[in-house]
Amino acid sequence: MNFIDAPGFFDFVGETTQAYYLADSALIVVNGFSGVGVGAEKAYEFCKNAGKPMAVLVNQMDREHADYDKVVGELRQKFGAAVTPLQIPLLKGQNVVGYIDIVENAAYEYAEKAAKAVAIPEDLQLEAEELREGLIENAASSDEALMEKFFGGEPLDKEDILAGLRTGILHGDIIPVFAASALQNAGVKELMDALAVYLPAAAEMPPAQGEK
Repeated sequence: MNFIDAPGFFDFVGETTQAYYLADSALIVVNGFSGVGVGAEKAYEFCKNAGKPMAVLVNQMDREHADYDKVVGELRQKFGAAVTPLQIPLLKGQNVVGYIDIVENAAYEYAEKAAKAVAIPEDLQLEAEELREGLIENAASSDEALMEKFFGGEPLDKEDILAGLRTGILHGDIIPVFAASALQNAGVKELMDALAVYLPAAAEMPPAQGEK
């Protein structure tokens, strides 16, 4: 993957717009404590109008007063039902120590070499279940065959869910949401791995059209 780091401040919207035209998809970064700013809203509008797949990272979850659920609520209010959290961060004080993978329905704590599986905390089990139900419904809605299977009462397996998510993201019907603390390097590797799985490759995107 290649990344173009575009400024988020609206004062530099020209530079940001140039980056959008070059990129196949976008990762919109918002703060866990200040929520969805004007730059994020403009980024969403451009991606939506240009048909660019996008994902959102709620960063700085280590900051005081960071509130993942509140930011997800803001995202849904501004960007609609396409907003689909794929993670819930696990916190100890102001340290981001792990995450719940909504697709896998499993929790992990960060370790030196690789994240280790742990039990989903009791106080987050209901939230994880509700998010997973919404995730599965959004994934099923992106594909007619999956929709028939879902509304027919058949369970969707992991491959079905992944396929539905990828299709929905490609067509802009799903905006996956991740959480991290870049300062603590918590969730960064997991984010990179997830982007490689869920965002479309360049070959899957339509070719750019130039103008004379």
